Amino acid sequence: MVSLKKILEYTPGEKIILQGNEAFALGILHAGYHAADGYPGTPSTEVMEHLLQVPDLICAQWSVNEAVAVGVGAGHAIAGHDTVVTMKVPGLFQAADVVASAAFFNSFSGALVLFVSTDHAPSSTQYIVDSRHFLSSLHIPVIEPRDHQDLYLSALRAADLSRKFSTPVVILCSSVLSHSEGIITLIQSRQIESVMKKESLSNVLLPRDARLSFNNAVMKKMPKIRISIENEDFIHSVTGKDNWGIIACGEAALIVKETLSLQNLQPQQLYLGISNPLPFDTIDQWVKGVDGQIFIIEDGERFVESKMKQHGLNVIGKQGFETITHWTPDLLSNILESHEFTEKHAVLTAFDEQPVNRYPAICPGCPYKAVSMAIQTLKKRRKIDIVFGDIGCSTLLHFQKALDLNLCMGASESMRQGYVLSQPQNAHRVISLIGDSSECHSGMDATRNAVFRSIPGVKVILDNSSVAMTGGQKSPTRKNSDGTKKCDLNSVHKSEGVECINVDAYDYKGIVQNLETALSNAEKGIFSSIVIDGECVQTKNNKGKNETQLLLNQQLCTKCGTCSVCPAIDFSPFSYPLINSLCTRCGSGKELCVKLCPSGALYIKNKLQKDHSCETLTNVPANKTAKVHHHIDIELPDTLRVLICGVGGQGNLFMGKVLTHLMQHTSYMNKNILKGEVHGMAQKGGCVHSTIAFGNVHSPVFASKSVDIMIAMEQNESLRPQYLELLKPDATIILNSCSITPQGGDADSLLSLEEILLHLEQFNVIVSDTRQLALHHANSYILGLLSKTTPFSLIPEELWFEVLEDLSKTPEIANDNIGAFKAGRFDLFKQMQSSHLK
Repeated sequence: MVSLKKILEYTPGEKIILQGNEAFALGILHAGYHAADGYPGTPSTEVMEHLLQVPDLICAQWSVNEAVAVGVGAGHAIAGHDTVVTMKVPGLFQAADVVASAAFFNSFSGALVLFVSTDHAPSSTQYIVDSRHFLSSLHIPVIEPRDHQDLYLSALRAADLSRKFSTPVVILCSSVLSHSEGIITLIQSRQIESVMKKESLSNVLLPRDARLSFNNAVMKKMPKIRISIENEDFIHSVTGKDNWGIIACGEAALIVKETLSLQNLQPQQLYLGISNPLPFDTIDQWVKGVDGQIFIIEDGERFVESKMKQHGLNVIGKQGFETITHWTPDLLSNILESHEFTEKHAVLTAFDEQPVNRYPAICPGCPYKAVSMAIQTLKKRRKIDIVFGDIGCSTLLHFQKALDLNLCMGASESMRQGYVLSQPQNAHRVISLIGDSSECHSGMDATRNAVFRSIPGVKVILDNSSVAMTGGQKSPTRKNSDGTKKCDLNSVHKSEGVECINVDAYDYKGIVQNLETALSNAEKGIFSSIVIDGECVQTKNNKGKNETQLLLNQQLCTKCGTCSVCPAIDFSPFSYPLINSLCTRCGSGKELCVKLCPSGALYIKNKLQKDHSCETLTNVPANKTAKVHHHIDIELPDTLRVLICGVGGQGNLFMGKVLTHLMQHTSYMNKNILKGEVHGMAQKGGCVHSTIAFGNVHSPVFASKSVDIMIAMEQNESLRPQYLELLKPDATIILNSCSITPQGGDADSLLSLEEILLHLEQFNVIVSDTRQLALHHANSYILGLLSKTTPFSLIPEELWFEVLEDLSKTPEIANDNIGAFKAGRFDLFKQMQSSHLK
């Protein structure tokens, strides 16, 4: 995989495929920014993750929350540094006071740019809100990138606006753009000299000045900005043959272009890359050239629509009480159909069988598991009535029946306090639950409030030393090189006057005992906290445990079901538990299932030999291949769309990345290559999908009956209506006969392969069996199968090998991936299985 530092060596004019957040990070560096700050939050996290790779080029680091990050960013800008601050939409509101004050500071020497990822679907946010109304009230310019190239260039455009008008500028980026890949054409990088103005060091915001600052923003600053954005950087028009028009703002432009292309419609088109202020001079001129109806398409609520109607324009937006906040080609087709611009499209016939419910789950071996079991135990004993929860991985304990309520980040303890103040007799029957990063983010204030107001109760902090939900970023409690913690929550709480103890996250009995003691103390009027210590399994170095394996002695097993506490163990009533390939040996702790097994049937044993299930059986070296740099001249279809669906953790993202990097050697690089995805730790164990499109395509969000090939990594996932309705009638389905039982579900409730095939008989189905492969090898095996289907069969084998090697993190992983790929491509799996069993 090419690093960001390596990409910086590429020449202007070169084309590359990048994820949206990575493209924006590259744009930051090419625009000459000096500093970056932020707080992790899906879907914005990867911007900072990429900038952290180049500490010699930019001063970049995470802060404990968004309000602090914006304050740090403001300090950089005062010092003359061009600065970006990254966050998701809830973070914007967490930082609202700082943002509102910065909007009227007017004395920044450098640029202050906020990169805010929206989530209008939503897929990783607990509410839907259109922040443009808030930002407009502060008279802050809002840029909305329309595609990946626009996102890449928005860093430069925003910095120039911010510096010229001494104002914060917000780049409001759709989650679709943030988490999809597209083609970027590189520009010449620049360097900006850091110059600090004297007036930046003498500006105290006082109520007496607020009116002057507000009037200046309304009457001087914004009118000047509006004039400056009346150019092709923010406005693009397309002349059509039809006499009606359509206006799209931001990422909705992709949806409009895709829909018009599929429906063969050619109206007048206007694509806006900024929503505040709106370039009304250009808009008015464009409207004069449209005779028929004009539609306005935008994600979020009716912000642009409302501004245009206030301006006196007759546009058609969302009707009545429509709740559309995230457009898709099908939704737009329905609107155009209602106005008789398109023909009515057929509706997919519903299946009698409903797909299994699959909720996101904590990871196998997660240090949160024992505390969730302890809470369940105390609920059964009627010692805990309510658990007030928070945002993050701990939210997933709701699906373990160990969390009842949550509101927002940092609010678990304050909610508990309000409840106890209203129901003081129940102070010893409720607890609050929060992760370490959330406690450091905004939960600590409530801890202090409990002491300040003498509110009894119990607060549980799950300290895994990570901002785990967003990918394992460092939290303030991460250990130093000497083993001490940067922020020791036990010491911090005790300094605040809290009775605090630490408990090993894998000590189930210890957690139960200490919770009972704390609840008893709460009845006596004491507030105490329990810090549950256990490092996240996604960040823990598990090298020693990788040499061991979890085994079951069937002679001792009583089939009691006690071990059905983890996604790594599949359990069906009256059957022996099956240990699957997800097992992590519980990271830093003693294996919980082994501890809990009443009959001692589960045990740990050292591996006797290396797993050879994916060794290469042909003469092509698996860890080093000949590089293929030239263009592959093959005849490809005008468009090609691939859908990959499965369960979080099966490697869908890797498969999609292989396909996009493979096709960059073909003529599709001169047209378009797009990849969209649902991902993040929030989707672990849940339903996930990736969309990959090549050729004359415009959007990673697909329309009905447009997909040529579907890869189902888990057989039951192939039956989801939202996937099947996307398939063309003659689509090919590659079906992996792997069945994953949802955590807490019953394996017997899943459909058999034979039943699934009956539902899919109208399609061309290719069945594969990867059940004997390690989980992380199955995706490469399926890619091997795909490489034998048209048009992927036209790609030279050596190019597949090169891409697999480039995208693998280590030579060992590359060897395994290429070996599994060959097994799929040459159908050698049975021989490998036989060899492995010997």
